[in-house]
Amino acid sequence: MGKGRVERIWRREGLKVPKKQKPRGRLWLNNGSCVRLRPTYAGHVWSYDFVSTRTHDGRSVRMLNLIDESTRACLLIRAERRWSSTKVIGALATARAGVTGGLNHT
Repeated sequence: MGKGRVERIWRREGLKVPKKQKPRGRLWLNNGSCVRLRPTYAGHVWSYDFVSTRTHDGRSVRMLNLIDESTRACLLIRAERRWSSTKVIGALATARAGVTGGLNHT
């Protein structure tokens, strides 16, 4: 049964027909490759990820892991019960200050 026929049946039965959703933007190119910045020196490209786990009493803990892509060194692991954007930005700023010696390189 085609999509148009289903929509006609829905309308005839007095049901709402969902509107068409616009296509979402893609994070990759048409050939399947991902556009990523390749590190050329230490401290050039960092990656961060959240890892979730539960403690023995069932409470959740989320850890922020920050890794240097060039050296594969772990720059930061910080655990919090709740992460807000302010806490993430503060942790990244602390790591940047620690790695660059407090200088702001642009």
